[in-house]
Amino acid sequence: MTQDSTERPLPQRWTQVCDTLASDPGIAMAIGTSDSGKTTWVKAAAQRLVQVGKLPVAMVDADIGQSTIGPPTTVALAFLDERLIPNFRIDCLPCHGLFFVGSVSPPGHLLQVLVGTKRLVDTAIRSGVGTVFVDTTGLIDQGQGFQLKLRKIELLGPRHLVAIQRGQELEPLLAVVAGRPGLRIHRLEVAPSARVRAPAERARYRSDRFAAYFAEAHPLELEAEQLILLAPPVGRLGTKVGRTSPLFQLHMLRREDLIGLVVGLHDSANETIGLGVCEEVSRDIRHIYVRTPVAAKAAIRILQLGNVYWDERGEGITQRERNAL
Repeated sequence: MTQDSTERPLPQRWTQVCDTLASDPGIAMAIGTSDSGKTTWVKAAAQRLVQVGKLPVAMVDADIGQSTIGPPTTVALAFLDERLIPNFRIDCLPCHGLFFVGSVSPPGHLLQVLVGTKRLVDTAIRSGVGTVFVDTTGLIDQGQGFQLKLRKIELLGPRHLVAIQRGQELEPLLAVVAGRPGLRIHRLEVAPSARVRAPAERARYRSDRFAAYFAEAHPLELEAEQLILLAPPVGRLGTKVGRTSPLFQLHMLRREDLIGLVVGLHDSANETIGLGVCEEVSRDIRHIYVRTPVAAKAAIRILQLGNVYWDERGEGITQRERNAL
């Protein structure tokens, strides 16, 4: 979830929970529906800890559709210190780690969201931070949303679970996790100033985040023989021949299904270096051309194909929508 550009005083209960973390560090995970104020609370709490000298602090942004640290389709990590406090903006934090999920929505990508969040939280803890804030998507329905949040709590083992709700929508989940040893649950009401954004506004924000990430992108030529092309976790890219392997060869893919596709640029350990957009394939099918802000061409060994397209109009389009065009 994004932050409102207009700063408003936080409810007293919200600030009390922020202060609690100053004396009780650990993993703090925020959950709630879309536009409930998760990111607003995370920002306020992180800023409070930095102000009182409880450093270092880390933030893991697992909201893959309304990203504030990395570009959409990713889980991202940022470290905070006192230098970031003046004119603090959560959407301008330097990104210190990425995990490419490949979608702007969790359904079909639950494993990727869980693994990416866990890996970046572990990275933060290994670095020695006292508190790690975890921002999450607004998917909390009683199906996939319930399972995603439940398994994320079980996987991360947070010290603090900040549950921001309008009514009782989080109570089924809280009832299941209430008995977990060491877990402190903080129930917060949605702030009166919270504003529900229309789908079109959320789409514009996502488009702006993509545009900002690719603003300084440059063309990069990659040799197909030196790359592993990893299929997207869901959906089906059009192929010239049937396949049973999760790996592609470039000649198997149709050019029209690659152009505009957002891909994860990974190293030999399958760690995300950055994102790219496929622009062209050479006629001899030996090279693939991407636009990316990543400069380390030599480190790229794996292309993780995603389910989102970025086109000349500056829109993120899912695989299903692209096939329907």
